[in-house]
Amino acid sequence: MFVRAVAARADSAKPGLAVNRYHNGRPDLVPRARYEGDAVQQGAEGIEVKASRRRGGFQGHNPESGWLMVLRFALDDRTEPVYEREPTTVVAVMLAKLEDTDWTFAGRGPGSRRTPTASVNRSGLRKLRAGTIYGLPGA
Repeated sequence: MFVRAVAARADSAKPGLAVNRYHNGRPDLVPRARYEGDAVQQGAEGIEVKASRRRGGFQGHNPESGWLMVLRFALDDRTEPVYEREPTTVVAVMLAKLEDTDWTFAGRGPGSRRTPTASVNRSGLRKLRAGTIYGLPGA
C-alpha cells in the first residue's frame, strides 16, 4: 500500500517512479520507463522499501547497495477489545543510499533452512536517520 502511494505521488515527477511490476522484484520502486513494462527481477536503479515497527535492526535478504526507504510505524496489537485499539501511525520515513558495507550479513550454516538475512549496521542506520523525510517528534 505504501509503495503504491509513493509511486502515485511521484507519477508526475520526471522521470517519475513506478511500482516494480515484476512479482517480488527488486527494487520495489523503479524509475518510470527505465525497465520494459516497469518490471525488473533485479534492477540497479530504484528504491527498495521496507516497513518496520522497530527503531533499528532493519533487515533484508542480502547486503545490497542502492537506495533504501524505511517506513517506521506504530501498531497497537494488544488492546482488547480490538475495536478500542489505537490507529496505526506512521512514525518516520527515512531514505538513504546504502553501500554493501552498510549491511551485516548473517548467512546460514550447512544444513540450515533458516532464511539468510542482512541487517543494516550502524553506518547504514546513521545514513537512514540523516535522510529522514518525515518523523514524529521523538521518533
